[in-house]
Amino acid sequence: MSVLVVSWRKPARSEVLPIVSHAGLFASENSMKIMQQTDTKLTLNIGIPYFNQSRCDFDRTTGRARIKRAVVFWPLKTVDVPLSEISSIAVSIQHAGSAERGQTKYSPEIRFKSGKCINLWASSESSATKAVAAMNAFLQAASVASA
Repeated sequence: MSVLVVSWRKPARSEVLPIVSHAGLFASENSMKIMQQTDTKLTLNIGIPYFNQSRCDFDRTTGRARIKRAVVFWPLKTVDVPLSEISSIAVSIQHAGSAERGQTKYSPEIRFKSGKCINLWASSESSATKAVAAMNAFLQAASVASA
């Protein structure tokens, strides 16, 4: 008859896995998806689904941009503006915390001619850059087509 002896020891600090934050858990290169891209319409989703999500609809036939945002299942007010009201779209860089332990957040920022701006949520620098490039390309093609 054999006896199985099981011993348990407390793991060393170096063996314990760090807790992953929500940003690290959901951060991926796929946090920006172009849902529809034609000559007359651009629809894209940006952000972490169900956590911080934005949906942007740019339509040349109606000449309007519609931006829907939600935070943890809670929808924010929809922004519906003419395409001609958008003055610029760029990547906004925000630093939080100290230099050693701080976090850097990259987000697409839409500025309007009225002076107001909207920051959209993105989980990585590359998704924010891709979203800004797609929106700027659509708006530049719209301005060339109308000129």
